[in-house]
Amino acid sequence: MSSIHATEELTEKLQSIISLEEEKAGLDEQIAEAYRDLKGQKYDIKKAKLAVSRSRKGHPENSIRILINEIVNDRAMSRKLVP
Repeated sequence: MSSIHATEELTEKLQSIISLEEEKAGLDEQIAEAYRDLKGQKYDIKKAKLAVSRSRKGHPENSIRILINEIVNDRAMSRKLVP
């Protein structure tokens, strides 16, 4: 492999990585905004992130649904406690 070919190949690969990183940064910001929105609505962010993590790891839907119901119930209970 010539040095020029290797340079071109590396440049293409790095440009691809840069593009993917830029897309990822945009997605990361969208995810952060979604969590900020949930936090603004007084949902438990730690439990929300746990539900997302479990879903990504392939946990059964019913166990995730139980956690989601818990998050909703916790929010409802905390609103009842606030005068």
